[in-house]
Amino acid sequence: MELAPTNAMPANLEYQRSQFALAEGEGYPADVYLWQGATSGRWQVSITAEQPTFTEGYLAVSQESPYKLYSHLNNYNLLVGQQVGLTAYAYDSQATSRTGGNNALQDVVEQATLVLQTPSGQELSIPMQDNGQGQFVAWTTPTAVGTYIAQVRVSGTTPDKQPFIRTSEHIFPVVAPTVQLANSPVVGHALNDNQLTLNLNVNNLATADQATTVWLSAELWGMNAQQQMAPVVWLGGMADLHTDANGQAYLPLGLDSRWVSLAAVQAPFELRNVRLQDSQTHIPLSCKRPNWPLTCPN
Repeated sequence: MELAPTNAMPANLEYQRSQFALAEGEGYPADVYLWQGATSGRWQVSITAEQPTFTEGYLAVSQESPYKLYSHLNNYNLLVGQQVGLTAYAYDSQATSRTGGNNALQDVVEQATLVLQTPSGQELSIPMQDNGQGQFVAWTTPTAVGTYIAQVRVSGTTPDKQPFIRTSEHIFPVVAPTVQLANSPVVGHALNDNQLTLNLNVNNLATADQATTVWLSAELWGMNAQQQMAPVVWLGGMADLHTDANGQAYLPLGLDSRWVSLAAVQAPFELRNVRLQDSQTHIPLSCKRPNWPLTCPN
């Protein structure tokens, strides 16, 4: 819906058709109104249209006040059944430019609420709690796969006694925990003189209608001449879930043995920082940071 200006616009109101960025590198057509010399206080904006083409959109308001709102997700365990947290706080952008960091201002935010829209369209209102350092935190546990919209709404008073009303919004996906790394040894199998496949046993948690192709990555380490573990190569790529004759699910990871020769290492070998990620969103599904012993053919 394009909001064409009326002929009765005040002299201190400027209109322009522009692009507005809701996310990094992504812009949307926008109607921008600039008020010159606007007085401080509470403003109310209403939008009407005789024959609207679209009935959904964003109304974004900004001003030159140095007091701003910062918010972020507390973690990226964006899996069904896992807690997701969000933190928000007020900060002084002028002080930030001098110190190089966002320091939370205490006694500015008086009330904070997280409004969460689930994939089904249901809206949940979750009060955010002050952690005692001016940071307001809320937690939620997603129960369904899909896209969630989390909007932070805060109100309070700035240090110069002006109303402080701010909002921020986060859009994030939640996926199902389809595959989980198992606690079992990794064994390499030779395909030819140079190529090996490393089979990583996993627990298959996927239902029949869920994809079982994941992004698999790991670091290979081996023993060098100084009897110290040294990095050999980073391994990674898309991997399809397989099942062996005993019904054990596994993911294959390819290795070119010439990397081992180039690094001048030998057994014992181990995998480090093994990570499984959703193939569409790259959300981590399972990680194994401790050293994972690897047995390779001679």
